[in-house]
Amino acid sequence: MVGLLVFILSDIWTPIPPVMFTIVSILTAILSFFLPETKGLHMPETIAEVESLGREVFVSSSTSFFLVLNLAQYAISN
Repeated sequence: MVGLLVFILSDIWTPIPPVMFTIVSILTAILSFFLPETKGLHMPETIAEVESLGREVFVSSSTSFFLVLNLAQYAISN
């Protein structure tokens, strides 16, 4: 749906569709560097493991800063 609207904007300025898609792609690539690294970590395999992981991390802190620290500590301990 949004793609159609972007192409309609080409009536205003012809190169706007490729420019907008390029900007979104580059922004997505940059933001992907901030995703946590999961190489070598144990990934939960059952729903029970996922639920227990959520309880351990989200109950222990209420701010996102401490959430990141708890996730890092969990990754180091396992």
